[in-house]
Amino acid sequence: MVEHVCEKCEKVFKQKSQLDAHKNRKNPCKKDGAIEKIVEKKVEEQIAKILPAMKFDVFTPTEISIKMASYFTRPIQRLLEPSVGTGNLLNAMDGKYEIAHVYDINENYLSSLPLRPNIVRHHMNFMEIGVDETYDGIILNPPYQRFQDMDVQMRKTVQDLSPILASGNTDLYIGFLYKCIQHLSPSGTLVAIVPNSWLYNASSAPFRAYLHSNRLIREIHDYGSEKVFKGVNVYCCILVLDRAEKTEYSQNGVSVPYTVKSNSDTQRTLGQHVKMRNGVATLCDAVFIRDTPIDNEPCWKPIYKVSKDQERHIIYPYDGDGRILSEDVFREANPRTYEFLVGKKEDLAKRDKGNKTYEAWYAWGRRQGLMTPTTCDSCVYISTMVSAECPTTVKRPMLFYSGLQIVPTTSLSASEVQECIAKNKDEISRNSSKRGSGWLNISTRVLAALPV
Repeated sequence: MVEHVCEKCEKVFKQKSQLDAHKNRKNPCKKDGAIEKIVEKKVEEQIAKILPAMKFDVFTPTEISIKMASYFTRPIQRLLEPSVGTGNLLNAMDGKYEIAHVYDINENYLSSLPLRPNIVRHHMNFMEIGVDETYDGIILNPPYQRFQDMDVQMRKTVQDLSPILASGNTDLYIGFLYKCIQHLSPSGTLVAIVPNSWLYNASSAPFRAYLHSNRLIREIHDYGSEKVFKGVNVYCCILVLDRAEKTEYSQNGVSVPYTVKSNSDTQRTLGQHVKMRNGVATLCDAVFIRDTPIDNEPCWKPIYKVSKDQERHIIYPYDGDGRILSEDVFREANPRTYEFLVGKKEDLAKRDKGNKTYEAWYAWGRRQGLMTPTTCDSCVYISTMVSAECPTTVKRPMLFYSGLQIVPTTSLSASEVQECIAKNKDEISRNSSKRGSGWLNISTRVLAALPV
């Protein structure tokens, strides 16, 4: 649609007749502020262009840049920096290379780099170039863009790199790492600082397997819960890769052998002897869970809060087979509790931002954890956020939340499961993501892999 703009006040009209009427008013418009508005509009347009490129840029502190550069112990013929940013890593590498090829989608970053004949600038997306060139030195701090923040085209670009990146939610930094490996010469070294999530999360399992099967890892320095980047809530590690023959790698000073995977078939693991269950998810615990039940009505059941080692009570609007009770049946058997829930109906409707229809308005938010195991006399409970000691509790099978329930399914007893976790606490700590004050984020994947 053609727009008609007043050159004095910048007002926009859909029809020329409207513009003419505007110009022919008795009190003509003034130009006051028009230039300022034009300048403001241009500034906003420029910011809109720059912000998407900068949103996921996290620049490397000087001390970290120097540490990363120290892993290069031999002179470098050809250096690659695929996401150069403000050049902090490149500065730390000064004097270590003959020629450097640097990439960035932000032209402002490239133009701010030193004007040297041995620094070749490429104003393009590194992820979209071919794999014709190899480098004996690669250093990078890739964009920390999560899968859900990537546009459709970038997701496809990452997934098309390899089948190991094609499934799951692969973050952009893993795509950068994989592509850089393809550019690494047989005698080269790659040093990267990246989120440490690839060490722990399930979606990165194929990438971890790729690094291990090709024995590419030379060293990992995991910063755990320490925040390397000021003001940025991301947990990082330094990853050093090369193609040299090796039987082990170092992780925070501890030697980790490259075990032969084919032997794992004979190893007993905890996952072969237990079932791990997630707890109740009401999505509105403040309504459903209380220290004391209302009038001891029959809908109330004991529930164990694993993270606090505390027994409480929960409204259980289901029958013995996990079917939701009809509203009439529930109201008749539990009049006071029903009255209480009616008073909280508005709060319950806000669950899932009001976008989900539940089997009843008084149902839990999810059906997980509805039923109590009947195949054992005792279970092991562990919080999903624990100290390095990995404390556990053995209790009867019961409803629970804020943790995991480990149910023995073979002759292995609950106390033996508890003992297995205790003796493997170092293994759990090494393979679990870290949070502040030394806390570990426990996953069923890590627990299942523990040797029995």
